Amino acid sequence: AALELDDPPLRAASARALARLMRRRSDVVVRRDVVTRAIVAELELSESLARIQRGLGLHGVDRTAPIRSARGQGAEVLLTLALIEERDRSIERAITLLELLHPNAGLDVVADNLRSDLPSRRANAVEVLDNTVREDMKKRLLPLIEDRALPRTDPPRSRQEYLASLIVGRHPWIAACAAQLANEERLPGLAGPLERGLASPVPYVREACASALGRLAPAEARSALEKLLDDPAPAVRRVAEGALVLARLVSA
Repeated sequence: AALELDDPPLRAASARALARLMRRRSDVVVRRDVVTRAIVAELELSESLARIQRGLGLHGVDRTAPIRSARGQGAEVLLTLALIEERDRSIERAITLLELLHPNAGLDVVADNLRSDLPSRRANAVEVLDNTVREDMKKRLLPLIEDRALPRTDPPRSRQEYLASLIVGRHPWIAACAAQLANEERLPGLAGPLERGLASPVPYVREACASALGRLAPAEARSALEKLLDDPAPAVRRVAEGALVLARLVSA
């Protein structure tokens, strides 16, 4: 039942637990329709993130290269990494779920091989999937694994529309990176999504959205920023105070 919930970490934990049970016992059966729907949901999520990355013009990065400190990274690089990492997690969940449909195919080592820096191990993982997964899922899964461009199926959107969808989305780190990118590029028209981000339960999302509003729309967001003066997170309070100072200067 947990596979049908909108909770990615819980879905992942449930899929891993089921896979371990099926490796240890031959009498465990699963509802293949539920597992299949869960796989499709993960593929749709990964495809959506890939299309947003392409729509924003964010180029791929070498995930095996040394990463500099976050302080030295631009928001565009951080957002690219955040999107790629979330895609990787979604693909890993899909592979674990596929193991439930193909318990004797050796899919338990595929995810580890895909994370390897060795091209031979990654190639082996792709070959196992190619020989195991049914055709309709394989056509969607392999391009995601190999970072191939996906066919465009959605109408083109503006940069602001893509970022707005990420700011109000369910992935906190992606939302914070998107808000920071809007801040760095001084993009107009994002006051609404950024104000919604101020209500996030995650402090660093509220901080990033407050910082962006302080630069992009300090006067319009004044009342929303004032509510953050009592925020439990000190960093959020400091950003809100600075943004309100700027708002008063703009109004004057």
